[in-house]
Amino acid sequence: MSLCPHNADFDDTLNLSQGILRTNGLIILLYNTTMNGSASDSRFPWEGVVAQYLFDYNNASLSDSQRFTSVWIAFNVWMKGQFGTQKNDRVIIDKTKEYKPINRVFEYLKRSDIDFAEALGSFSECEIVNTRTSEIFRYNGKFNSIIETLYVLRCNTLHGTDISGMNSTPHCLAAEMLYRLLHKHIFPESI
Repeated sequence: MSLCPHNADFDDTLNLSQGILRTNGLIILLYNTTMNGSASDSRFPWEGVVAQYLFDYNNASLSDSQRFTSVWIAFNVWMKGQFGTQKNDRVIIDKTKEYKPINRVFEYLKRSDIDFAEALGSFSECEIVNTRTSEIFRYNGKFNSIIETLYVLRCNTLHGTDISGMNSTPHCLAAEMLYRLLHKHIFPESI
């Protein structure tokens, strides 16, 4: 089983005006709540944007870098939806690290999803250098470290300083992990 599947026959349809996502025959009703059922702190309509970018993960024509960027955009929109659109990246990253519902999903996936755990293990071998500060980041088994390491990879990728290539191991693993984490958090009955 591949850590970075490229599912060519993924078929999805978004009907955001009705709040419905159809994917592989599964109908998912989109709503502005968190995993524990409480309403989001923001009135930002993040659900449709998250769904669009999250499901781009399965687009076989994307490189690993593009796939990671797409999933990061979904994650970023989710964070803005949870913690406010006026907050800067550092604030929402810190709030995400403290947000217990997604931390619980991370711990659950580490224990019960073999593909997620395998990707985490492989990602822990990757050193991500912040090209702005030269600081080295590496996943150390904790939720905070995965979020920080993914954020540095995002910064390097989106600011054009990542030279690892379009199909690199860190991008492939990061896309897989972030996709599974966010997807399981938003759609807890899936994956």
